[in-house]
Amino acid sequence: MFRTIDDIDTRVLGSIELGMRRFEYVPMEEILKMAKLSENDLNFRLSGLVKKELARKWVGGYTGFEITQLGYDCLAFHALVKQNVLESIGPPVGVGKECTCPN
Repeated sequence: MFRTIDDIDTRVLGSIELGMRRFEYVPMEEILKMAKLSENDLNFRLSGLVKKELARKWVGGYTGFEITQLGYDCLAFHALVKQNVLESIGPPVGVGKECTCPN
């Protein structure tokens, strides 16, 4: 999933993350201010993030968004790549405590 998002998607996810310090569901207006995108661009990006299950939409007295666990993971991977800590992700080495890992 990490490879399917770009820097703008990451900016939108980061804006939602920052907004969640003050809101359970971050209002569109707050995300719009923080992400510094046009309303049309933001709607397009948010619909893509919701489809990829990186964010969740909530409709009540207003329309708001929250970041999902997968969204947090993508933000963490993005930060590690930007800091040159992480270069690539390969297949799992092994699964479970009794796995027989290849040499």
